[in-house]
Amino acid sequence: MRVIKKRVTIVDENLLAPLPENSGVGQHLRYDPLYDEIREARKEEDETLSQGIWQHDLKKADFITVEALCAEALEFRTKDIQITSWLIDSWISLDSVEGFGRGLSLCKEMIATYWSNIYPQEDEDGYEARIRLFEWMNEQFANRLMMVPLTYQPMAQENAILTLADWLAALNTETIAKRSPDYQKALNEASSKGVITLNVFRKNLNISDAKFLQKLFACTTKAHTELQELVSLISKKLGKHATGFSRVKTCLDDILRIVKSTLEQRELPLFFDETASDEEVLLTSAPPEIDYMQTQDALAPPRSSVSDDSLSKLADDGVRSISERKDAYQALREIGQFLQTLDPHSPAPSLLEIIVDWESKSLPDILESLSVAPSSTQRIIRMLSSALPDEYDMKRAG
Repeated sequence: MRVIKKRVTIVDENLLAPLPENSGVGQHLRYDPLYDEIREARKEEDETLSQGIWQHDLKKADFITVEALCAEALEFRTKDIQITSWLIDSWISLDSVEGFGRGLSLCKEMIATYWSNIYPQEDEDGYEARIRLFEWMNEQFANRLMMVPLTYQPMAQENAILTLADWLAALNTETIAKRSPDYQKALNEASSKGVITLNVFRKNLNISDAKFLQKLFACTTKAHTELQELVSLISKKLGKHATGFSRVKTCLDDILRIVKSTLEQRELPLFFDETASDEEVLLTSAPPEIDYMQTQDALAPPRSSVSDDSLSKLADDGVRSISERKDAYQALREIGQFLQTLDPHSPAPSLLEIIVDWESKSLPDILESLSVAPSSTQRIIRMLSSALPDEYDMKRAG
């Protein structure tokens, strides 16, 4: 396998240029050595799994090599949604949310230009391969976004880089502490064990570099727009079988809300003013004196979109108030996202994701979507169905 040590310059327009063969889409590389090279470069071992007595350095994905090989494939040999998704995955890891927005834009243009012939192509099962691929992209991209940095202090000796996964863990710690007899004692015990609390998370946000936060907000806003356009395009192509990328959208919504709240609290503009002098930036970058224990609402549990008009209301203690059907589905979406961070190997988050996608579907649509669901989803549903007591079927029959 080739190993690329230095990042290559990639011109996105070149990746979209038509190829000489097969109506511009080139060859199908599914069984080509280049395809295998990319898969090998993407391999990484799960840090959460126990190694037992066989301790060794965990294999990490080589995203610089993945990026270069995917770009080579798309520019010179093929137009393929799978390879495009691997390129996007590498860009999230290499360039954070900025890379994700770039990747979504590329994917949107690739699909718009080559939908009729792009790989994987339509077969006897229709576009099922593409449907499964889009579902995989929703899960994979969301997992990557959970690990992008939300804090950054360039001048700090110990630069604590915290992520969306840390934020969810902090929310969990906060919830557990509230249920304990002594809230403050529970938080102190968690802190003494190195657990990230909301208080620690807020402090790191409020000393994070202003330009970093403003750029993060701008890039996430762009990615959010690109995602909406991609989802709209896929919906036009696949109709009711289209994936809504709900997990990805929730991650972007959460990042926007956290960063927006922090910038407003620090009385900073949401977007970086390139005309401002370095002295002006430094003066506005210093965080004000904040009573962190009195800012619970600043990082309240995640909500479904950036627009306040469409958000579910939250109670003063940070617990979601469910008064409408959409509130219940949003709560399920957030529970699934939280469970994904606790146990990514559990089927529970995937099952909740399936249920959330039923929000706007009728019963016939739900049944039809299950019939074309990925085989892994169908196996889980069959397994759960077989575990139901006999009287369940009797009740349904009656």
